[in-house]
Amino acid sequence: MSGTFIIKVFAFARFEFRNNLSGLLRVPALMLTVSLLLSAPVNPVQAQFFCLQLNGSEVTGQDDAETTLGRITNRFRTDSIFNSSGRHGSRFSRESVWNSNGTFGSRFSAYSAMNPNALKPPRIIKNGRVIGHLTVNSRITGAVNPYTLKGECEERL
Repeated sequence: MSGTFIIKVFAFARFEFRNNLSGLLRVPALMLTVSLLLSAPVNPVQAQFFCLQLNGSEVTGQDDAETTLGRITNRFRTDSIFNSSGRHGSRFSRESVWNSNGTFGSRFSAYSAMNPNALKPPRIIKNGRVIGHLTVNSRITGAVNPYTLKGECEERL
């Protein structure tokens, strides 16, 4: 990812810190951590931290139904986006970001994690707060590339 993306994230994080009076300082810090980890070579310690921070997060579509797309968790859990036999990790399920013909995995859908121009990619939610977006669109604030996520976290969780 480009340095410009990192600068945008830093500006967003500063804005959040200055205006946040409700104790949610961890949210922008996590978004910043996610962005930095995706923009630089990841060593095993950074990767482990990245995966643990996202562990348990829910992935939800921004469609009208706010479709549940699974959780970022151990690949053996039935609700994991990494469980290739489960409905949220299968290449064939309509509720999976890995279905290249589906609403959330197509290269053309506005709601897809795999569309480089998507304006409403799936949200990553932890503890009731949006902490990022699962998307290959690097222009989205808090973007977490699904391929990077899978490559770094599928075996670590």
